Amino acid sequence: MAVHRISDAPRPLAEDVSARSRNYMISMGVRTVLFILALVFTGWLRWAFFIGSLILPYIAVMLANEGKTRRSESLPPITQVPPALPAEKSSSDESTI
Repeated sequence: MAVHRISDAPRPLAEDVSARSRNYMISMGVRTVLFILALVFTGWLRWAFFIGSLILPYIAVMLANEGKTRRSESLPPITQVPPALPAEKSSSDESTI
Protein backbone atom coordinates (compact mmCIF):
# COMPACT_ATOMS: atom_id res chain seq x y z
CA MET A 1 0.00 0.00 0.00
CA ALA A 2 1.40 3.39 -0.98
CA VAL A 3 1.46 6.27 1.44
CA HIS A 4 0.76 9.69 -0.08
CA ARG A 5 2.11 12.92 1.34
CA ILE A 6 -0.14 15.96 1.52
CA SER A 7 2.32 17.88 -0.66
CA ASP A 8 1.57 15.38 -3.46
CA ALA A 9 -2.10 16.38 -3.53
CA PRO A 10 -3.10 18.44 -6.59
CA ARG A 11 -4.69 21.87 -6.28
CA PRO A 12 -8.49 21.89 -6.14
CA LEU A 13 -10.18 22.26 -9.53
CA ALA A 14 -11.89 25.55 -8.62
CA GLU A 15 -8.55 27.05 -7.55
CA ASP A 16 -6.87 25.84 -10.74
CA VAL A 17 -9.60 27.28 -13.00
CA SER A 18 -9.54 30.57 -11.09
CA ALA A 19 -5.76 30.90 -11.46
CA ARG A 20 -5.88 30.08 -15.19
CA SER A 21 -8.71 32.59 -15.76
CA ARG A 22 -6.84 35.29 -13.85
CA ASN A 23 -3.66 34.67 -15.89
CA TYR A 24 -5.65 34.78 -19.14
CA MET A 25 -7.30 38.09 -18.18
CA ILE A 26 -3.92 39.61 -17.31
CA SER A 27 -2.55 38.48 -20.68
CA MET A 28 -5.52 40.01 -22.50
CA GLY A 29 -5.02 43.25 -20.56
CA VAL A 30 -1.40 43.35 -21.69
CA ARG A 31 -2.56 42.66 -25.25
CA THR A 32 -4.94 45.61 -25.09
CA VAL A 33 -2.15 47.88 -23.85
CA LEU A 34 0.13 46.67 -26.67
CA PHE A 35 -2.57 47.37 -29.26
CA ILE A 36 -3.18 50.89 -27.91
CA LEU A 37 0.58 51.53 -27.91
CA ALA A 38 0.66 50.36 -31.55
CA LEU A 39 -1.90 53.06 -32.36
CA VAL A 40 0.05 55.76 -30.49
CA PHE A 41 3.61 55.12 -31.69
CA THR A 42 5.05 55.26 -35.19
CA GLY A 43 7.89 53.50 -36.94
CA TRP A 44 9.33 50.19 -35.83
CA LEU A 45 7.79 50.49 -32.34
CA ARG A 46 4.30 50.50 -33.90
CA TRP A 47 5.06 47.23 -35.68
CA ALA A 48 6.68 45.67 -32.60
CA PHE A 49 3.64 46.48 -30.44
CA PHE A 50 1.28 45.30 -33.17
CA ILE A 51 3.08 41.98 -33.62
CA GLY A 52 3.15 41.55 -29.84
CA SER A 53 -0.61 42.11 -29.69
CA LEU A 54 -1.09 39.46 -32.38
CA ILE A 55 1.16 36.82 -30.81
CA LEU A 56 0.09 37.27 -27.18
CA PRO A 57 -3.43 35.73 -27.56
CA TYR A 58 -1.93 32.49 -28.87
CA ILE A 59 0.46 32.30 -25.91
CA ALA A 60 -2.32 33.21 -23.46
CA VAL A 61 -4.62 30.49 -24.77
CA MET A 62 -1.86 27.89 -24.67
CA LEU A 63 -1.04 28.77 -21.06
CA ALA A 64 -4.72 28.86 -20.04
CA ASN A 65 -5.43 25.48 -21.61
CA GLU A 66 -2.40 23.88 -20.02
CA GLY A 67 -4.39 23.16 -16.88
CA LYS A 68 -3.15 20.87 -14.20
CA THR A 69 0.18 19.31 -14.90
CA ARG A 70 0.39 15.65 -14.14
CA ARG A 71 3.26 14.52 -12.05
CA SER A 72 4.97 11.61 -13.66
CA GLU A 73 6.01 9.24 -10.96
CA SER A 74 7.82 6.18 -12.14
CA LEU A 75 7.00 2.90 -10.53
CA PRO A 76 9.73 1.32 -8.46
CA PRO A 77 11.51 -1.59 -10.13
CA ILE A 78 10.40 -5.09 -9.27
CA THR A 79 12.84 -6.50 -6.77
CA GLN A 80 11.36 -9.94 -6.30
CA VAL A 81 10.89 -12.41 -9.10
CA PRO A 82 7.70 -14.43 -8.69
CA PRO A 83 8.29 -18.18 -8.35
CA ALA A 84 7.90 -20.20 -11.52
CA LEU A 85 4.96 -22.56 -11.75
CA PRO A 86 5.83 -26.25 -11.80
CA ALA A 87 5.48 -27.85 -15.21
CA GLU A 88 2.60 -30.27 -15.60
CA LYS A 89 3.39 -33.82 -16.62
CA SER A 90 1.79 -34.85 -19.84
CA SER A 91 -0.09 -38.14 -20.12
CA SER A 92 2.57 -39.56 -22.48
CA ASP A 93 5.23 -39.27 -19.75
CA GLU A 94 3.35 -41.58 -17.41
CA SER A 95 3.51 -45.32 -17.92
CA THR A 96 0.23 -47.06 -18.52
CA ILE A 97 -0.79 -50.11 -16.56
